[in-house]
Amino acid sequence: MDSRTVTLADETVLDYGGLVIATGLRPRRLRLSGPTVGRSALRTLDDAYALAPRLRAGARVVVIGGGFIGCEIAATAIGLGCAVTVVEPAPAPLATALGPEVGAAVQAFHERRGITFCTERKVVALTGDEAVSGVVLDDDSVLEADVVVEAVGSEPNVEWLAGNETTSHAVSSTGAPPPTRPNRPPARWSPSCAEHRPPAPAPPCPPSGATNTGSGSRDSASPGWPTTSASSPATSTASRTG
Repeated sequence: MDSRTVTLADETVLDYGGLVIATGLRPRRLRLSGPTVGRSALRTLDDAYALAPRLRAGARVVVIGGGFIGCEIAATAIGLGCAVTVVEPAPAPLATALGPEVGAAVQAFHERRGITFCTERKVVALTGDEAVSGVVLDDDSVLEADVVVEAVGSEPNVEWLAGNETTSHAVSSTGAPPPTRPNRPPARWSPSCAEHRPPAPAPPCPPSGATNTGSGSRDSASPGWPTTSASSPATSTASRTG
């Protein structure tokens, strides 16, 4: 990366002053012993087409992960007549993203529809010969399953960057940007939702008497008032991978 160039597969060399690498995400898959037939993940339209015919009435569905996607899958499956269990390591679904109170309310809503939750539990193995027949939890209990859907987050497609000394353009757990090295080209890979990013603090209210001009500029009397200028990094979507 020190040369500030990118070489394409046809050996074309492109110069850059700043480089954003946004090569997308893929579903994270668990390293579990047992059969692979009967395991699914959901990210693309093809994934949805492959999963849909298996969500038949009476099918025993175990969803691993109680996040947004996991809860959506569970809600769809119970609506199709499946018997659905969600396994979530947190005390409640969506608790990590939305907090325990909202998570508990989400869980109660889904339980009223017939979904079972195994919270504060992890999947350690799968049972079955050629296809999945059950899910083993970390308390040695076994959930019978015809369909297992893994909804446990995403991983960035950045393996090809190994050895290029790039860094993630994500903030640290303290909310500060990653440290920079002097004389390094600004090459960053953008994992989007693959990494946890703490929520940004709310912008300060403008002082009394300050007005927003509506033109997207920052009012001189209101330091810290957010701008909506197209050049603002806060409004740029160039590094988002969806």
